[in-house]
Amino acid sequence: NEGSVNRTMQVLADINSSGTFDLSTLSVALREIRNLITTQEALSEEASTTA
Repeated sequence: NEGSVNRTMQVLADINSSGTFDLSTLSVALREIRNLITTQEALSEEASTTA
């Protein structure tokens, strides 16, 4: 969980520091956020089925 959050934050920081905000960087940012959400949902489902 922490690793996924750190990776997403690093990618967003890299995009921000690059100063380039276009469709390709938007696509990368959205993919990272989507992956983070998907990971969180999977962890939540796993926790609820094992509890």
